[in-house]
Amino acid sequence: MFMIGCCKARWQGWIGALLLAALTGCRTVPFDETPRVSTRAWDAETVRAEFADRLPPRFEWRHAMTFEFPFFKMSALGIAAGDRVAQTFTLVCFTHTGVTLFEMQGDGESVQARFTIPEMAARPEMGEAIAEDARRMFFNLAPSANARVRRRRQKLVFVEEAASGRVEYDFGGDDRVLLEKRYRRGWRKRATVRYFEYGEDDGFLRPRGIVLRNHERKYQLVFRAL
Repeated sequence: MFMIGCCKARWQGWIGALLLAALTGCRTVPFDETPRVSTRAWDAETVRAEFADRLPPRFEWRHAMTFEFPFFKMSALGIAAGDRVAQTFTLVCFTHTGVTLFEMQGDGESVQARFTIPEMAARPEMGEAIAEDARRMFFNLAPSANARVRRRRQKLVFVEEAASGRVEYDFGGDDRVLLEKRYRRGWRKRATVRYFEYGEDDGFLRPRGIVLRNHERKYQLVFRAL
């Protein structure tokens, strides 16, 4: 917990350290793993279509957020709102005392920083990375009907190719839900998004926990639903 006023400069200094961190390290996942079940009898198209139908077309979710770098961890609160059809989103992050860290708006092609702290404003590539990670977490959760299918004993994996690389959608569990998305370029892993503890929100699916690991920039984001 940080105090407004005398602690603001210290907070911003720590933010600067967070933005400059660039080493790997061990990180834990604070959510229950979804037990794997046999997927051999699953019809791939049914799994894909049913999951897509259970996603909210629009959402506004509040999260407790944790940014994790080696030797540094920062907790904050956030609001993520989006329209999956239009591919637009807003992401706001602020401290537990109400100090805004950043506010971003974006769509499938661009992002606008409505406000950022000075440390982030001086490093626009970090804002771009966070915006891209927001898209990875909250959008394109269901593969297209043209995705290739790979079957494993306890996994059903859909694979899509794009100019920017390959996306793998890993489905599993009794509820036949998306458990992990992997972004790759060649054999190099760019980012991994894992989804935990699904529940219902206004009749639609919502993961209670999301963990994104950005392998290129060496940080992890943890979102816990409030």
